[in-house]
Amino acid sequence: MLKAIRHSLLSFFIIQRSYFVFYLLLSCALASAQSTQYIQLQSSIKTISDTSNCDVLLSFLDEQEVDKQNLKTLVSLAQAKCYLKDHSKSSLIPKLTLPIIKEYEEKKDSLSNYFVARSYEIHAHYFYKNTNKDSAVHFLKESSEYYTQSKNFQAVLYNSNMIGSIYQNQSSYSLALENYHSALELFNHQLIDSSYYVDLMIDIGSVYHKYSKYRQSIDIYNELL
Repeated sequence: MLKAIRHSLLSFFIIQRSYFVFYLLLSCALASAQSTQYIQLQSSIKTISDTSNCDVLLSFLDEQEVDKQNLKTLVSLAQAKCYLKDHSKSSLIPKLTLPIIKEYEEKKDSLSNYFVARSYEIHAHYFYKNTNKDSAVHFLKESSEYYTQSKNFQAVLYNSNMIGSIYQNQSSYSLALENYHSALELFNHQLIDSSYYVDLMIDIGSVYHKYSKYRQSIDIYNELL
C-alpha cells in the first residue's frame, strides 16, 4: 500500500515537472518570437527612415497590425518623430509620447528606460520647435537620465550638446560650456563614436570666442589641426 502511494506521488511530481518544463519552454519561445518581431520592425523603420521620406514611413506604420505593447510603442515613437517634421501634425506628439512615459516610467528595465528616454527626447524637440526652450532643456535632461540608465551614452551626448546649443543661442555661455564639457567628458569614460568629437570641440571653441576667451578658443582650434 505504502509502495503504491509513493509510486503515485512520484508519478504526480514527474507530471507536474513536465508541465512546468513545457510552460517554461513555451514562454521562452514566445519571448523569442516577440523579440524577433521587435527587431524586424525596428530594422524596417530604420531602413525606411534612412532611404525615404516621412510620408512613406507613416504609410508603412499605418499598415502595421501589431498587438504587443512594445511593438505599438515602437510604432508610436516612429510616428511622433515624423510629426516633428510636419507642423500641421506636431500637436499630436504629446498624445503619443506622454502615454508612453506613463506606461513605462516605473518599470526600469532596459527597454522601458529606452522608451521613456526616447519619448522625453521627442517631447523636448516638440517644445524646442514651439520656441519653449526652457521646457526643451527640462525634457532633454529627463531623457538623458533614462538614456544613462539604459547605457545609451551616445544619446546622452546628443542631448547634452543640444542643451549646450540652446544656452549658447541664449548667450548663457557658462551654462553652454557646462553642458558641452559634460558631453566631452563622455568621450573619456564611454565608447562613443569619435566622429562627433570634432563638431563638439568646434562648438566649445565658438563659445569661448563669444565669451571673449580668445586664448582658449585658439587652443581648441589648434588641437583640431
